[in-house]
Formats: sequence, C-alpha cells, structure tokens
Amino acid sequence: MMLDRLIGLPFWVSALTALLFFLALRFAPPLLAGSSLSGRAFASVSVTIAPLVAIAIVIVGLIGVGKRRWRRFLLSRASGLDAIRRMGWPEFELLVGEAYRQQGFSVSERGGRQADGGIDLELARDRERVIVQCKHWLNRQVPVERVRELLGVVTAEGADRGILVATSGFTTNALRFAAGKPLQLVDVEALAKLIRPTGSPGAHSSNLVTQHPICPTCGKPMLLRTARRGQSFGSQFWGCSSFPACRGTRAA
Repeated sequence: MMLDRLIGLPFWVSALTALLFFLALRFAPPLLAGSSLSGRAFASVSVTIAPLVAIAIVIVGLIGVGKRRWRRFLLSRASGLDAIRRMGWPEFELLVGEAYRQQGFSVSERGGRQADGGIDLELARDRERVIVQCKHWLNRQVPVERVRELLGVVTAEGADRGILVATSGFTTNALRFAAGKPLQLVDVEALAKLIRPTGSPGAHSSNLVTQHPICPTCGKPMLLRTARRGQSFGSQFWGCSSFPACRGTRAA
C-alpha cells in the first residue's frame, strides 16, 4: 500500500524526497555522531546507503511515470468497443481505473488477480468511497450471483456503493437485482462513453454510467435494444427487460 502511494506521487515529489533523504542520511548522522562508537558506526552506514536510498526513491518515481503513461496510452487506444474487448484483463482493469481517474476519483488498485468476490479497484472522491469489480468476460454475461457478491463486499467494506464493469453485459436477473440498490452495472458501451463522454468536459461518472433506466410501465430495469422493423428500423431504444410481458419503452 505504501509503495502504491509512492508510485502515485508526481515525479517532482519523488525527486525532492530523494534529495531530502540523501542530504539527511549523508550529513546529519556524521554531525550528530560525536565520539560515540555506535554513533560513528551508524554514521558510516548512513553515508554508504544515502545514495542507494535516493536512487531507489527516484526509481520508484520513474515507475510511477511509466505507469501513468501506460494508462494514458490504454485510454487513447480504447477507440471503440472491439478495441476494449480485445484488451487483456490486466490492461482492462488499468483502463477502468484510468477512466474513473479522469472523472476526478483517486484510484487504488487492490489486486485484480483475486478470485471473484474480491476488489479490483477502490475509488474515492470527496467523502465517497466506491468498490469496483471488473469482469473481462467475452462469451457470457455476468449473472445475478456476481452482483449479489458485489453487494456483499460493499456492505462488508462499509463502502458507499459498488460498480461492476463487464465487457459482456449482464443478465436480466442481474439488472433486476441491482435496481434500487447502491450498485451500478457498467457494460462496455457505458464504459466507452465514460472514456470519451459526449457531454460537457466536467461531467461526473455518475451521470455517464446510469444506463439501464427503469421502465415507466412496470418499474423493472430496461435493456438497450435495436428496432428490427417499422419506421425506426436500425435505431436504438430502451425496452423493458420483461418483454413481451411488458412493452414499455424509452427513447435511447
């Protein structure tokens, strides 16, 4: 955790920290050693390790610079839905983190290599704390069980809400379960809009990922559909997830 924080610092902070540590270790112990044998021994060791500590801090700073540039490269490379889906899962998680970082969140990477039910990212903005799970699945939608797991993690962590980002979308039951709960289900289309919002430059993520509106007829989640016939052929619209039992629609 401390290493992640150091990597996240601007490089000038790392360089300044390295200089301060070098000066402190190189000159302070010899001045304070006096005639004490232990003090002189410590001063000798301190003088020896001073440049090593400074170099280590600079290296950590350079790693941070490299990671930030790599994240920005991933963001620029995510030019469309297919490009996002073709990413490997580690790059996908970095992309999601950078997308929310661009929305003003501070992002902590908490280890995406855990099994389902873990925490991939932790977001913080103002006083809000958000848990994020990323599912880079290509052949199946995220089922309701995974959404229940996320709600359990949010509750156990005492977070304000949870976000589940998936390349493959969500089942109808998953959408229904998430409705009315402190959860957001973000599919690849919503992620693409989050990366390149069409609204104002300062729009927040909460305005960008509220896909799947509630049906005005029955109150259930809606799905983005494409008209197959009629005057609106080929255009997208929101249709009730319980179709054909309910035929409620909204404009996309």
